Amino acid sequence: MNDPDSSHELYNAGHLFEAAAAHYQATGKTNLLNVAIREADLLCQTFGPDTNQLHLWPGHEIVEMGLARLYRVTGSQRYLDLAKYFIDVRGSRPRGDDYHHRASRRWTRPRPWAHAVRAGYLYSGMATSRP
Repeated sequence: MNDPDSSHELYNAGHLFEAAAAHYQATGKTNLLNVAIREADLLCQTFGPDTNQLHLWPGHEIVEMGLARLYRVTGSQRYLDLAKYFIDVRGSRPRGDDYHHRASRRWTRPRPWAHAVRAGYLYSGMATSRP
C-alpha cells in the first residue's frame, strides 16, 4: 500500500462518499449511496487500530470529510470512527512533510499550515468528525 506517499484511492473514495451523500439527499435514491457504503465498509475493515488492520493515514485528506458526511447520512458510527482515526494518526510516523500534513501531529500546530486545498479538506474532516 503506497497511499501515504502518492496514491489517490482514498482521495477518490472521499469524493465518492460526498457525491453519494449529495445524490441521496437530492433524489432519495440509494443506488450510488449503496456503492459508497460498500466502499466505506471495506475501508473500515482494512484500516484502523486493530492488529489485523493497516495503520496508515490517507495520502489525501478528503476521505475524512467524506466519511463524516456518510456518517451523517447513514448514522453508521463506524464511518465517523474511521474518519477520526485517519485524522488522529496523520503525522504520527516518520517521513512526514508539511505538504501532506504529515510533518507533525495536528495537535502540535498553533495555526494552519501546508497546502491550502488539502488543509481545507483536513479541517473540514476534523470539524465534521466530531458529532
